[in-house]
Parts: sequence; C-alpha cells; structure tokens
Amino acid sequence: MRAKFKLLATIAGAALLTSAAASADVVQSDWAKVERLLIHESNFGGCLAMMAGNSLESKSGGACSNWISFSCTGELNDEDTALRMFESAQIAYLTGREIRVDVDTTRKHNGHCMAVRFDYR
Repeated sequence: MRAKFKLLATIAGAALLTSAAASADVVQSDWAKVERLLIHESNFGGCLAMMAGNSLESKSGGACSNWISFSCTGELNDEDTALRMFESAQIAYLTGREIRVDVDTTRKHNGHCMAVRFDYR
C-alpha cells in the first residue's frame, strides 16, 4: 500500500512539473491600446497588431516584440479563431479600448509571437 502511494505521488509530481514547464512558454501582456494593424498577403501569418508600450518584450525576456501575430493564414492557429482575434484587435483599435493578450513564445511568424488569448477591457 505504501509503495502504491509513493508511485502515485511521484506520478502526480512529474505531471505538475511537466504542466509548469509547458505554461512557461505563454506570456501575458499588460493592458494596453492597439497602436497599429498590419495585413500582409504572405508574411507575418497574414495579420499583426502592435500594442502600446513594451510589456511583451520585457515579460518575454526579448523573445517577443509588441507586434502580435494571430496567424490569420491558419498555419499556427485555427483560422476562424485567428480571424476573430484580429477582428477584435481592429475593434479595439477603432474604439480605443485596451486589450490584454497571452502569446506563445514558441510559435512565431517572422519572429512575432502568436496570440493564444485575447481580452478586452
């Protein structure tokens, strides 16, 4: 019985360490306004938004810039989700609302990290 408990504790500990390592690749920005939008035929995953400030660059240790890719081409993200996030960025740009995004530092288009979550304020 005691050996079984130790085995379960070891497996649970390993699972926690694995999930912590996986979540380390996602960085959350500070709340900021969208300053610029970019749509491109073949680069950047098709669409980018630039956030004000430099929170993503500093929080990611320089792995990300404040230009965020949504992968509108569908290469790194579901195309429908990507287009909804980019449309939300366009709305935020036009209305002046602040956004906060989570980006994956390991999935990039032309060096720009990809958004995996998008929040309005």
